[in-house]
Amino acid sequence: MKELIFIVVCVLVLVALISYGWWAYNRIVKLTTSIEEAWSSITISLKRRHDLVRQVAANVKHSQDYELQIQASVSALRAGDITKLNNAEHSINQTILGLEESYADLKAGKLYQNLFETLVDTENDIQGNRLLFNRSVALYCKYIRLFPLNIVATIFGYVAIDYFELDPVSSNRLPERHTRKP
Repeated sequence: MKELIFIVVCVLVLVALISYGWWAYNRIVKLTTSIEEAWSSITISLKRRHDLVRQVAANVKHSQDYELQIQASVSALRAGDITKLNNAEHSINQTILGLEESYADLKAGKLYQNLFETLVDTENDIQGNRLLFNRSVALYCKYIRLFPLNIVATIFGYVAIDYFELDPVSSNRLPERHTRKP
């Protein structure tokens, strides 16, 4: 009878250990999944910022080229006679009025303002995603350091992950990440 009780107790302890190990492993997997989701959000926001900066730069370059062309035309006309200047000015005014009527909402100032507002929103998204990532990493690191979760984490090769901090030299450089040992 004592042997049967001993076997039942051993089986119950083994079942409890396996159940705890299962729960602990699943908890760590959930935490790493939330970290990966937050990381994905950061990379998406950084890609969006990169694309917006390129778009702003292209629009500024286009506007600069257009302004230089207009200044060169006006300078050339000023060097010529006044009649040509008046005719050219009239022609430019007609063209601008035609464009303004055809594209009433197409204004460079509004375009830049919208791009910069979108860029600011993207920067705020990056900050929010970074905060979410760092919170997820803190919770994950706490769990894999707690006893007896640290035993399960060690068995399955889970290691601490670095917090996300932007490199002051290159804000697009992402930190190294290690979620599992190779």
